[in-house]
Amino acid sequence: MNTLLVVQTCGTTSDQQLAEFNKCVSELRKITPECQSVDDLKLESQQLQFIQAFRDVIRLHSQLKMYTDFDVDKAVIVPQELEDYKSKYKDLYDRINKGTAVEKDSVLRDVNFALDFIISDYVNQDYIYTLLNMIAAAPPSSIQRAKQQQQLQSLLSNDRKMYKKMDLIQKFIDEQIPRMLNGQSVQDAFKQFWDAEKQQAYDVFCKDENLVIDEFKKVVQRFDFTERFPHAHEIRPLPKNKPSALVSKVYFEGLHQKTNAILEKYDLRI
Repeated sequence: MNTLLVVQTCGTTSDQQLAEFNKCVSELRKITPECQSVDDLKLESQQLQFIQAFRDVIRLHSQLKMYTDFDVDKAVIVPQELEDYKSKYKDLYDRINKGTAVEKDSVLRDVNFALDFIISDYVNQDYIYTLLNMIAAAPPSSIQRAKQQQQLQSLLSNDRKMYKKMDLIQKFIDEQIPRMLNGQSVQDAFKQFWDAEKQQAYDVFCKDENLVIDEFKKVVQRFDFTERFPHAHEIRPLPKNKPSALVSKVYFEGLHQKTNAILEKYDLRI
């Protein structure tokens, strides 16, 4: 397995860093000519090659951004394409670490994805509201609105906590902003939208998992108050029908993960 590429900034120029960056991008494209090619990587060996190659790309890109004379136009990959690759990279990370793409003993589980080089912009609610206000104020088909939406999407995709909420925020932009009442603030409209989406998702989750609604409410209230995910023993009262001893451990582990996932998705605290 290749080790992480280590780049020394001391004693090097931005041109040297850029040349190395462009070289790494070229190596990446030998494995995945375009970002959609990542979906075609079926073998673990192929996925590992992509992870290692793109990891080098993002490390070097992080280094390049430290140079004030870095000219993005001299890079062989445009910013939006790099963001598209990042999205595929994070999707692969999620599949591997959630156990949906590889076996438990897979070598991919031990790979360092170096996500800190991707998730470097810290997004807060105030900044999101500011951008949403600007989007709402701009004409629907204007270049200004398109740029603001692209900026918001880029920020969300680069934030570990907000990444999984991106589809809901986009839904608010597409469906709710055009319906906002005169004088209604974006904050109020967004809160109403988010609370409704959250409640609907909770109701569906309880129905699909056959959970006791009142017990699930207790878990949610405790999560809101303590700002921590539930402990394993706090999940046990949730199912209406208790699993047999034979499958109990696996069942509750799965339910614990699903509960944490839905709580995280609809939590806007940052």
